[in-house]
Amino acid sequence: MSRNMKTANSLFFKNILSVMDEDIAEKVSPAIRYITTNNEDKNWLQNLIIRHSFRIARDAYALLLCLKSEDYICLVNIEKKSNGIPYLLDEILVNSGLITVLGSEGYLTPKLPHSLQLQIYDKVMYDTETIDYHGHQWEDIKMLFPSVYCYKINLKYGDVEIRENMNLFYQILCQVVYEFDAGNNPYTDDLKYVWEKIFYEGKLSNINYKSILMSFIALTWDISFLYLYQCLEDKFACNSVRSLHKKLGVGISEQDLSRVLYEELSWQPRDLEGIESIIKECSNPLGIELLKELALEQGLAKYIYSIRNSIVHETKAAQIPLEANSKWEKLIKGILYILMDT
Repeated sequence: MSRNMKTANSLFFKNILSVMDEDIAEKVSPAIRYITTNNEDKNWLQNLIIRHSFRIARDAYALLLCLKSEDYICLVNIEKKSNGIPYLLDEILVNSGLITVLGSEGYLTPKLPHSLQLQIYDKVMYDTETIDYHGHQWEDIKMLFPSVYCYKINLKYGDVEIRENMNLFYQILCQVVYEFDAGNNPYTDDLKYVWEKIFYEGKLSNINYKSILMSFIALTWDISFLYLYQCLEDKFACNSVRSLHKKLGVGISEQDLSRVLYEELSWQPRDLEGIESIIKECSNPLGIELLKELALEQGLAKYIYSIRNSIVHETKAAQIPLEANSKWEKLIKGILYILMDT
């Protein structure tokens, strides 16, 4: 069923009004307002579907959009520090139909400073009944709202469409954030190189790219490490379930077995044994050597697990101080190499 254009426009301006301070909001008349659209824009406004929304920061979003048979990634309020884009994407012009949908869904109305609210009142929320009104031109007012970029996804991975595989969405989003140079940590070129390899060359079926993305954009080293640890957990949980599934010979899928074990028995594999099994699978010496330099005489699995515990439980002083950038880089680089190679 197509979207009602009048309703969408009404919601757009209602959302703007909802974030205005009372002293400004009370001056706004209930006049009709809308964003001007041409026939192509109307197609977007009527038929665009937001399949998935991922909040990168408080008021910044990455959206998976679908328009009939085409898929798009839309970025709202994400700083673009470079002009690079992943090879899977083609940038398209942001049209008024897309903007109206985003505004009606609340993606263009973060809490605004008072001075900006006054500008929006003057240029957007004025009384349209007192003039010959023909709608707002988005190009005339877009500087008052968060930035929007939109990219058409022009390739598939085999027979898997992105709308059917959210891990692919997150892998492409990792590439976008990397190309935008939007990582929060001051990564060295060496570590950026490893991030780039896992973003572009990592196996889609083996890596949780949502956790990889969260690790890359984390504000501190310890949080970055914890998201990478989640990737390790995903790996050894899959390995354990696969082994158990084979031994039991049950007539349900590995995914269903894993769900039943967790929901009914709160079962989870043991961390140390799980990490050890992943390390044994790794044939790339780079990751192992980097971790050995940090662990010294301690076993690698125990070392990785102890860092996780010291962060999560805060039972003792951190093994690696947050300001020890070189050690954290070495640790994260080592785990990234292991994730890529297993």
